Amino acid sequence: MEIIMGLEKVVLNVIADADGEAHDNACFRNGTLFINGAALAEQPISGMRLYRILNAIKTVVNCKVECHESGDDIVIDFTH
Repeated sequence: MEIIMGLEKVVLNVIADADGEAHDNACFRNGTLFINGAALAEQPISGMRLYRILNAIKTVVNCKVECHESGDDIVIDFTH
């Protein structure tokens, strides 16, 4: 059973509002957000879609948000 912490749930909720497909493939592992398969999907999450997702996340966190690709995934880290 996966336990979702408070901030993680809030972040996942704003992703759902910004992009439902990205939300369906989003999960947290060790405090890092992964959008599985999003970087190399048939219709990758990039450009304005990624911009909307990142801006939605920034509305609910009070830290720096760093985004990069790792294999097929988009990885979003939260730093001080």
